[in-house]
Amino acid sequence: MESFIAQIKLNRPDITEASVTAYCNVLVAIHRKLAGKKTELDINNLRDKEKIIPLLEGKCVATVRNYYCALFALFPEIYADEKDKSCAECNAHRETKEFKEHSAEKNIIEQEVIDKARKELTEDFNTFVKVVKKIHDKAVVEQMLLKMNKHVLFALYFTEGLEPRRAADYYQMKYRNYSKEEDNYYDVKGQRFVINNYKRSEQKGTQLIFVPDELHKNLKLWIKCLPSHLDTILFEKVDNEYRMIKDVVRYGLLLQEIFGEGHSVNAIRHTIFQQRYGALVEPIKKFQEGAVKSGTSMTTILTQYIYEHLLS
Repeated sequence: MESFIAQIKLNRPDITEASVTAYCNVLVAIHRKLAGKKTELDINNLRDKEKIIPLLEGKCVATVRNYYCALFALFPEIYADEKDKSCAECNAHRETKEFKEHSAEKNIIEQEVIDKARKELTEDFNTFVKVVKKIHDKAVVEQMLLKMNKHVLFALYFTEGLEPRRAADYYQMKYRNYSKEEDNYYDVKGQRFVINNYKRSEQKGTQLIFVPDELHKNLKLWIKCLPSHLDTILFEKVDNEYRMIKDVVRYGLLLQEIFGEGHSVNAIRHTIFQQRYGALVEPIKKFQEGAVKSGTSMTTILTQYIYEHLLS
């Protein structure tokens, strides 16, 4: 694994840690398919395109794209053409009406499912946070912590005032022992999330996200309950051990424990964006058409021709 990481960072010095982790997970999966699970990881096994191509037969266009993007990060001189072709095919597929309709229908989470999860997880959190430190039964404490952990995960998405972010933005978010320049972390005193690593962060820079009061209050209570060796606001339990979530795949599995199989971060983002902004689609289209016809841009109209104090 170390050789994968070193080569990717050599090729792309500005890459985020989240992207490195995502690529390495894909590369390990490819290596296992190619050489078997028990074979020691060897970077050179992934150089031969002719051996990789048969592994992708029958795979969906998104999977093919993901494979070639990871391989390109490792060996850009070998996989450039395949990466470009697979990305173009994936983008074209995503623009089809059939894909958009299927994706939207598949990804929307029913409101009753959300309401049920909110009610149960909130009640559990409010009860357990008061007593978990007083209980000495290890099994009971474990069940409480796991439920509270799910509540925090749920609240990161379904708290009014927060926009739904990608999995990589949250799954290893720290609240202590963090690097202010490199990690994503919860600034408790500043009541904000500091996001250094996210998609295109190398172009857009660090983002500061205000944490709404109710969530801020609960996170402060939650931190006092967390196992003492953890530095992150979320955790997973593996082999009777509490640990920082390993990757976005494990993070997704935790979400599925709340919403059911197949409901990922992508499903949550579909659901929330549809609820909050779906009704704006048609007005925005008209706005865009009007801007084009007037020979200007939407941004120019908003900043130079529309004044908030004149709007009723």
